[in-house]
Amino acid sequence: MRYYRVVLVGALALSLVLCTAAAATVVINEVDYDQPGTDTAEFIELYNNGIETVDLTGYVLRLINGATNLEYLAIDLSGYSIAPGGFFVICANSDFTPYCNLDISPDTNLIQNGAPDAMALFNGAVIVDALSYEGVVPGYGEGASAPADTGADPFVSLCRLPDGADTDDNAADFSLRCATPGEANAVQNTNCFDPVPTDEAAWGTFKANYR
Repeated sequence: MRYYRVVLVGALALSLVLCTAAAATVVINEVDYDQPGTDTAEFIELYNNGIETVDLTGYVLRLINGATNLEYLAIDLSGYSIAPGGFFVICANSDFTPYCNLDISPDTNLIQNGAPDAMALFNGAVIVDALSYEGVVPGYGEGASAPADTGADPFVSLCRLPDGADTDDNAADFSLRCATPGEANAVQNTNCFDPVPTDEAAWGTFKANYR
């Protein structure tokens, strides 16, 4: 009897571990890594798919150089949290990105432009979510590559639609849409507006054009 109890307890423990891994709720939701000319409005938006607030202590967003498969920037998210259905925006320059929660350096050319490059969200040593764009970076993507943002169209970004949609295939989950940092991703992908109005209170006017 003791043998069977051990097996049962072990199975339950394994089940709990697997359920915990499957319950990861924070995803990379929107990325604008390329703009016409100098990249001055780059951002990465995270989204909480879950029903509880997620404490980001221990989370690190790592940006990966596809040419070398090595990290070129690590962004520590400790001390922050994301509410259920909420967004968290990391930007290069908050002057050009509304609702930026974490403004980091440098102010220009923060995110490499691909062919290919990647980013991965870690919780401790575990990859919670990953995005490869303009090609697949081994170990730092899900399925096929997300489409390329050439920077030719202003105010366009890589987006999940709807927010948080995750089939574990970057090609299926991401598409080019009008940039909406800190807000629900837009269906519209043409005639996009600058996401920086004269004041943040006017942001809703711009969002209304995408609905």
